Amino acid sequence: MVLVNFQKEPQRVALPTGEAKVVLDNTASALQGISVKGSEITLDGYQAVVLEVM
Repeated sequence: MVLVNFQKEPQRVALPTGEAKVVLDNTASALQGISVKGSEITLDGYQAVVLEVM
């Protein structure tokens, strides 16, 4: 699954399943980990991620 935030503000996105592994992240926050809470992920402004949905 590919998610992209084209806005400056952070955006929350509901995931179809509760488990997802980040495969690729285009931001420095990749070093800190991405915020996945339950079945929701928060993307920073202009962030793109590729997820492996389990």
